Amino acid sequence: MARCRVHNVETLLRCARCGEPICPDCAIPGPAGFLCYACARPQWATLRGLQSGRFLLAGLAGLAAACLGGFCLGLFYRLGFLLLWIGLFDGLIVAAVMLRLAGNLRGPAVEATAVAVVVAGFVVGISAYFVYRGLPPQPAAVAGFLTRQFFLLVGLGMAAFGAYSRVRYG
Repeated sequence: MARCRVHNVETLLRCARCGEPICPDCAIPGPAGFLCYACARPQWATLRGLQSGRFLLAGLAGLAAACLGGFCLGLFYRLGFLLLWIGLFDGLIVAAVMLRLAGNLRGPAVEATAVAVVVAGFVVGISAYFVYRGLPPQPAAVAGFLTRQFFLLVGLGMAAFGAYSRVRYG
């Protein structure tokens, strides 16, 4: 009879993934049987294998996509409710670009970077929209414009949500 390596008790129960003998105290319910501690732990791809230059490239490419999305949100600010969908798709595109260039590595650093890139790209894109319309892109003017546009801000929130959820849940 096999023995659990953690509690040193005899058991007939084995991990559904790796086949390691586990006792009922160690057994963690999984989707297709019980798992040991090592197999039940979330398997996050970390950024240890990613070079900083590649991560910087992913952030810059995501920023470019976010700037384009922010410009489109500014361009179509009169569409109201449809800005939610435009923002969501912008966030998904930004996250897809970043994940592709980062080698599909995920983690808290990539999630935070994706959200920060979306917000920064939104501000730059709205400023570019101001330049396109011939208006001065001063911070007070941009802030005043944004406070009057409820759906534009909600579109930004949807873009941040889309980027975060795409990086987090794939």
